[in-house]
Amino acid sequence: MPKKRKPEAVEIVPLSRQEINAQEHLDLKSMIAQMVEEGVREAMSGKGAELQPFFGSKEIAYEIKRRQTVNEQNKFTYFFEDWGCMVCGSRKRRHGGCGMCQFCYGRVKQRLVASLRKRQPPKGSIQPTFRDTMQLAREALAPVKK
Repeated sequence: MPKKRKPEAVEIVPLSRQEINAQEHLDLKSMIAQMVEEGVREAMSGKGAELQPFFGSKEIAYEIKRRQTVNEQNKFTYFFEDWGCMVCGSRKRRHGGCGMCQFCYGRVKQRLVASLRKRQPPKGSIQPTFRDTMQLAREALAPVKK
């Protein structure tokens, strides 16, 4: 007759700080993925959807391009072939991108960079990050202690 084994004691060990940080990192990644997904849904369904991914973050633009057909991805090239440059109307220059000739595309890109640079925070200043705003949101939604 086989010997009966004594049940082993189960010990519950709390997560280490490193394991908690790893879990928060995974939660953060899934939250960012969800935000990108919502942004893509909004961009592809709202007003100006035909201009996407012309305006938007790199993550959202990449996801939109991934979901577009080849025909939709070439819409600015087709526009340029049919109408010329979106800005100046020229048909004599080569297509630079986003439905603009090389000259206008370069000018618009420089203006965008200048606008961003002009509003860039001073060097060394502390800027809130997504993690900071996430912590603020958690604190704001936490139950009030009386």
